Amino acid sequence: MTITTNRDIPVIDAIQDPPTNLDDLLSKVPPLKAIYDSQLNEIKGMDPSSGAYKDRVDGPSSLHYKSYLAVIQSILNAPGGDLYAPALKAAMGNLSPTDLASELLQKEVAAAQGGQPTPSSPLQGIEDALRRAEGSLTTPGKEVAEDICTEIDSLKSDPDGEAKFKAFIASQIYPSSEFQNLAPSEQQRIAGIVQVPFVPPAPGPTDPVQAMLDKFPELNDYFNLEVNDLKSVVNDPNAYNDRVVGANALHRINFRQFIGAHMQDPAFAGLMNQLGLTQDGLADALVQKEIGEVPITPPGPGPGPGPTPTPTVPTTFPMVVQNPSGKDDSDVYVRIQGTDPMTGNLCYLSYDKTSGKFSYHDIPNNTVGSDDGSAYCVKLSDLPQTAGGRLIQMLPLASARMFVSVGAPIQWHEPDLNNGNDPDNQTIWSMIEFTARDKPLDAHHPAGIWINYTAVDDINLPLELTTHTTDGKPDQTAGFSGNREELLNTIQTLMQRYDTPEGNWSKLVQRNGDGTISRIMAAKQQLDNGVFPKDFFQNYLEQTFLPFFADHDLKVDAVGLDGTVECYTGRFQNGVLVFTGEDGNVIKVSPQTDNAAAWLTGASGQWPDTLNPNPGSDAYKDIIRDLSALVNFGIKPEATQGPGGASEVTQSWMIEQSQQGNFYQTPAYNVYARACHEAGLDAYAYDYAERGGQDKTEYSPFYTDAGNQGYLQPTITVSLPDLSAASYSNRNEARA
Repeated sequence: MTITTNRDIPVIDAIQDPPTNLDDLLSKVPPLKAIYDSQLNEIKGMDPSSGAYKDRVDGPSSLHYKSYLAVIQSILNAPGGDLYAPALKAAMGNLSPTDLASELLQKEVAAAQGGQPTPSSPLQGIEDALRRAEGSLTTPGKEVAEDICTEIDSLKSDPDGEAKFKAFIASQIYPSSEFQNLAPSEQQRIAGIVQVPFVPPAPGPTDPVQAMLDKFPELNDYFNLEVNDLKSVVNDPNAYNDRVVGANALHRINFRQFIGAHMQDPAFAGLMNQLGLTQDGLADALVQKEIGEVPITPPGPGPGPGPTPTPTVPTTFPMVVQNPSGKDDSDVYVRIQGTDPMTGNLCYLSYDKTSGKFSYHDIPNNTVGSDDGSAYCVKLSDLPQTAGGRLIQMLPLASARMFVSVGAPIQWHEPDLNNGNDPDNQTIWSMIEFTARDKPLDAHHPAGIWINYTAVDDINLPLELTTHTTDGKPDQTAGFSGNREELLNTIQTLMQRYDTPEGNWSKLVQRNGDGTISRIMAAKQQLDNGVFPKDFFQNYLEQTFLPFFADHDLKVDAVGLDGTVECYTGRFQNGVLVFTGEDGNVIKVSPQTDNAAAWLTGASGQWPDTLNPNPGSDAYKDIIRDLSALVNFGIKPEATQGPGGASEVTQSWMIEQSQQGNFYQTPAYNVYARACHEAGLDAYAYDYAERGGQDKTEYSPFYTDAGNQGYLQPTITVSLPDLSAASYSNRNEARA
């Protein structure tokens, strides 16, 4: 059935009540529950000794493990931010994506065999949940959790342990100053894990922002300075909006910097924590307080001071599909799927030919496979014609994908490139990824469209994306416009040109029965089947890259303890890369020299974090991201050193290296990505291509920058390539 929604309902806040265990996680992250339920139903009743059963659930090479990992990573890495990413990160705690995928797989197997994986005792289950949560707790929160775990250890063998544990929590933990000083959200999270009700003191009339202003005169003085500045421009709407409207408003940035500078004061940071305030939250609240004290005066006659009006944004935006492929529009299909932003359910967009409109069709019980996915594929010929193509009035969606296929509709919900049983592998298809919000999610996630065409997994049906707005700015373009066969042959030729003596990269080319190229796979997709060697980078890393940094500093950007980006300086010592931030934070990284997937993806799940007290931190992820980028881009270690010592390896520094011709200078780098870009494919071909300026994620806000006062009328155009046989004479000759 199709579930209708009221578009005025506020966007779901998935982090209000963070998940505390796997069951809670599945209930609060519907996309993950959908894949869990679907896979559990698939193996129920199967013979555990059969090959089919083992293919699905036998370890990290199994199909179901890979599916969990893919969904987890798609939520965490969705363009524009996924609705459920905060809840997922909070629940993961110390767990990496691979760890969480393993736990879900174990839970699925146990459930299929008639039971659920259970800890050895209820107290052990509570301790396990606390350990998982520690990675996302504050330092005081971790100390409280550690005290609770210590008490659990002393009570595990006590017959009355559960009763004594509850008494300990109620009489010693909850009244303690350590617990009372935690933010209310963290108090409730710990209370939910230990399963002992906690009733916080009744809130008084205190305004937390006013409490900060009253307690710290320097903050109050600074606030008054900003208020006086705002008063000076109250009759200039543009200047007023520049100061207090939007995530990049001048006063918001000023407040954030002021607060950050005072976070080293224990009294300042302690009161913020006690009041449940964050750096961003307090900055936003101070700006709102400013606006309340100095409301803007609309120009011309009117009733007097009042807030800046917010324009109404259409709940659809136009997407035009162009088909210069040479194929009839009746041979080209599109299917749109994602997360319904109102219900939080997985959905397809269902098309009504009579009205020419799409509507949300929530997948029953979020169970992938319960619907025939091909039934939601729409022929281009069934869409209304518009100037230059066929028109889709796109609805807002989170973590969305639009599949485009030629000759047949896409059948599987998520086609599997490495599954020989997937019928979609016989079809020419591709997809674009996007998130479209018609309302802001919060102060840092405005209304707008984020969209990209990516070749990080393979290149099969290249597409071109164009984003146009009415503000006079140049159109954004990405992807490829031209002949498909010519592009694939050019990429193949370039891969042969830059290949290793063993021909590792050329083996990524897949062919049709007539010898023409069907698809070119990314190396990271061909590791488990042995096509691409897992130790591809090992010699270079162990003989050149790592030894160089035993004698030279490596400086990279990463998140510091206060949440701001700072410089970390590292050296290779005793087999470990050790980085120290400007604030003294130390991050240790164990190089995965025999694991090509770690370096090809830069994904934290491929880099087990066993050496740091806070595993999986943002700083750790930032550092391995840039290690991966240096190797994929083929930047020589020597290039990281300047006349005065080590240069800071930032995104702008890497872009400069590209512009200066310093990419692809080492004996081991990402040849697939290089070939794609040099052949004319303007898109992601490596997961962190944006670090070198090679990404093409397009973003269009719905509003102008001046106070959300103008609708920009964004239009997305998706164009197919020419699918005729390549017309040039020598198909093995690469472009200059």
